[in-house]
This record gives sequence, C-alpha cells and structure tokens, in this order.
Amino acid sequence: METNLRAGEEYNERFLRRLRERFDRVEVDIPKVEVRFEHLSIEGDAYLGTRALPTLPNSVLNVIEVASLTFRLHYCKLPIDFRD
Repeated sequence: METNLRAGEEYNERFLRRLRERFDRVEVDIPKVEVRFEHLSIEGDAYLGTRALPTLPNSVLNVIEVASLTFRLHYCKLPIDFRD
C-alpha cells in the first residue's frame, strides 16, 4: 500500500516538475488567483475536551447528537460566541 502511495506521489511530483519546466521554456507565467472577502462571518461547531478527539466512540456520539438535533429529540446547549 505504501509503495503504491509513494509511486503516486513520485508520479505527481515528476508531472508537476515537467509542467513547470515547460512553462519556464516558453516563458509563460503561471496564472495566480487572489481572493479577498469583506464582511465575512464564519460559523462552525466545535467539540471541546475529550469529545474533540476523532475516536470511534466520539464519532458515534456525534452522529447520535446530530440525528437527535435533526429530529428535535433534545435541545442543544446555548452556543458560545468567540467574537471580540
């Protein structure tokens, strides 16, 4: 398995190196994209403490919690706001 992954990584690296050399030979600049946001707000859910670890029991609990919230079987706690 590891040899297949390593071979794939080597192939990708070789391909990107050849592509870069081709761009350099014909003196073409690689296009760049700049993205800017104004008035951006992001919301997300985060688990704290031992629930933050991606273990099988925590994943099962997270799925059960999301399902119960979806079907409104229990109420969630108040959200914590981290804004300044």
